[in-house]
Amino acid sequence: MPMVCGTGLRGRRYVPDLSEFMAECELNYWRLDKLLAGGTRRACQISAHQAFELGLEESGRYTSTLCLKQTCGAALQNLVIAELRVRLYHDARLAEVVSCSGMRRLRGVYEVPNPWMAQPDEKAQMNLFLGECLRECLRHGYEPVSA
Repeated sequence: MPMVCGTGLRGRRYVPDLSEFMAECELNYWRLDKLLAGGTRRACQISAHQAFELGLEESGRYTSTLCLKQTCGAALQNLVIAELRVRLYHDARLAEVVSCSGMRRLRGVYEVPNPWMAQPDEKAQMNLFLGECLRECLRHGYEPVSA
């Protein structure tokens, strides 16, 4: 669990729990590896109003970048709720959210207040959210999408 030193006290800073963060990144890499399974695009229909699209954007020897979109479904013209860019580090077997819906280059810690209205642990929260999305895709099934 992320640690906040002296919550509510002025001058105290959020201190990330690196071991917990790395564990989540490792689990997300495993989930993504299972979802992609040699393919480059997958779709997952959770309900009539919620779907996920997963697509590989670039692939290299040591890293790959993919995009995960959460949409509202056909009833709302596939409105995109969230769009996560995820970097996969193949040598370390880790997956990390690097941007979310236009918020580029997520920082490890944000000062509060900030212009983006981000929480001190925004990056950790985005990686936990990625894990929740991937668990739903694995639980409900997924299918390849033709290019």
